[in-house]
Amino acid sequence: MKNNYNLHTLCLDMLDKFITVCEKYELAWFADSGTLLGAIRKGKIIDWDDDIDVIMPRADYNRLLAIGQKEFTSPYFFQTPMTDYVFSVHAKIRYDGTTFLTEQEYLGSHHKGVFIDIFPLDAVPDDKQVVEDMTGFLRLIGRRSNVRFAGQSDYYNKTDINFSETFKVMNDIITDITNQNQDSLYVGNVMFYRYSDFIGVKFSRKAYERYSLVDFEGLQHKLRVPVGYEEILTAWYGDDWQIEKQVNSFHSTSFYDLDNDYSVYEGINEEEFKKLCTF
Repeated sequence: MKNNYNLHTLCLDMLDKFITVCEKYELAWFADSGTLLGAIRKGKIIDWDDDIDVIMPRADYNRLLAIGQKEFTSPYFFQTPMTDYVFSVHAKIRYDGTTFLTEQEYLGSHHKGVFIDIFPLDAVPDDKQVVEDMTGFLRLIGRRSNVRFAGQSDYYNKTDINFSETFKVMNDIITDITNQNQDSLYVGNVMFYRYSDFIGVKFSRKAYERYSLVDFEGLQHKLRVPVGYEEILTAWYGDDWQIEKQVNSFHSTSFYDLDNDYSVYEGINEEEFKKLCTF
């Protein structure tokens, strides 16, 4: 296993490629979550962080979905349920010839290389009933979107769900909701509403109206930091987000290998996965 510096370097390489594609197509994007936290605290990836997070306004995200497979060629791989046999609710860029296994997705034959996360930024409707209906829909999708929560060790072999069609329907519904609520007071990464801890996390539209370009250690491009970063980080991490501490990671149980393709670990069971995570 390589050290975090090398993992971070690979993640930054993928982020540079992502920014290059966004500039080519004039797509808007912003640093998000732990990446935004690292940018504000130290101008670099936080030591304990293991990936890059970016977020895009829904219209730009949908455009990226349409051109991603064409633009991200080897060693990059643009991963969605439309391009790979995986059930995920958002897009990722993966790196060929590497391995990153998480508790949520170490099974299946899909691409499991080192990755960065790409999330859509959607409208949060002012109508509370619409928000409740949307949240219920996303939580239903979420329960079927990874092998651990589905409770099936052989999930990818047994499921009869059409991954790509479900992904398309989910995006179409949330796109329609966003388009119908262009004047709502708030926006958010509503995909996270499938998690109990993040239901209702939202930001004022003004938080994403503008951005600053900042240096980010190891990145060739500048990083886009939304003008409302204080509001955003407070919503995600609480009022004490400026205090240096490690926050919970979705990848707290994970294993990565920068020297070997994920196919080396094909077919491992839960016990074998846990052993890898202890090394």
